[in-house]
Amino acid sequence: MNKEYKSLLGGPDINGILLYKYNEQYVVEIQGSVFSSTNIHQYYCTGTKLDLINPDDFLKFIKLRREIKVLYGTKIWN
Repeated sequence: MNKEYKSLLGGPDINGILLYKYNEQYVVEIQGSVFSSTNIHQYYCTGTKLDLINPDDFLKFIKLRREIKVLYGTKIWN
């Protein structure tokens, strides 16, 4: 996750790090304005990456997650 954070070019106005609760676990989502996809930047707080490549899994994540807090920057993905 630290590598992802360091890759955010342009600062907090066009990037964000958000904390969600999903399936009774906390998930950190790194939102970068230059990322080409929105389903490969989600991590459990242990650093384990979520596998959301399958569109159905990603839609389930979107539907069931609950936003806790913006940890850095701006929420750029809805």
